[in-house]
Amino acid sequence: MAGQRPVNLFAPETGAGARGINPPAGLSARRSARGEEALRWRLLHNPWVLCGAGGLLLVAGLCVCAPLLTGQSPVHQYLENTDAPPSPVHWLGTDNSGFDLWARDLYGGRTDLLLGLAGTLLSTGLGLGMGSLAGWRGGWVDGGVMRLCDLVLTFPSLLLVVVLAGVIHHVTVLLLLLLLSATAWPPAARLVRGLLLQLRQADFVIAARLAGAGPWRIWWRHLLPHLVGPLLVNATFTAANLMAVEGGLAVIGFGVQPPQPSWGNVIHSALDYFTLQTEPWVWVPPTIGLSWTVMSLTCLGEGLRQVFHPEFTRHGRRGRV
Repeated sequence: MAGQRPVNLFAPETGAGARGINPPAGLSARRSARGEEALRWRLLHNPWVLCGAGGLLLVAGLCVCAPLLTGQSPVHQYLENTDAPPSPVHWLGTDNSGFDLWARDLYGGRTDLLLGLAGTLLSTGLGLGMGSLAGWRGGWVDGGVMRLCDLVLTFPSLLLVVVLAGVIHHVTVLLLLLLLSATAWPPAARLVRGLLLQLRQADFVIAARLAGAGPWRIWWRHLLPHLVGPLLVNATFTAANLMAVEGGLAVIGFGVQPPQPSWGNVIHSALDYFTLQTEPWVWVPPTIGLSWTVMSLTCLGEGLRQVFHPEFTRHGRRGRV
């Protein structure tokens, strides 16, 4: 009849007042299996995903196996053997404070990976919560969350850490983690909010409401699966950005503080003309480690974007994501 909406034969969770019927259980299972198989195939055959994941596994393997790869402590100072060249005892020598550089490179990677992973989890979780609140409730709640995002984005995170470091005089790993996470959540919140503004009027959400599902059930069963892919893509770029920011802060002396090792403060220990010119073994390995990890995360994020948004690859960057 004219003016009536077409019947959706496969609308999820329909009830007495909803249009459509439930699909056969076997058909739903086959469709789900085919979708999972297609996603798995795209993941295993995407070169960006393979390169990024391989690079990350290499770095993570070296850092996890640090006790097997060196017998030196990263926090012990060999004061009788400072600024030493590479030797069988100290594979990359020691810095001007007597720290074993090979050990600090390996254990410093652990610190950077921990900050990147934990900071990404915290910022993504906070962004998911704030974005869901704004996108689902709308109105003044949406406006307030978006103005808070604008406020956080306009304040430079680097300047915030530098100012607090000058006031506190000692930045711990936990404090640095909280500061970086508190300034990295707005992109995830904006992403989730934009997706929910589109999805909350979708047919399957309306059908779930008519079936009597509450807001939490709709969010968990019907909306969250649509957010996982975009959030994973955003999380990889967030981790790369957090590691780059921490490395930059440590290089100028405001990141992770010695004796706690990190790639950034190992580079900071080499910031003098003599070391830069004559002792490349001091600053080249941590620079390669940090750059390699950030590039691997970027490659992984680009690959995941192509996997979860195939139309992005088909239509180019001008296509709709």
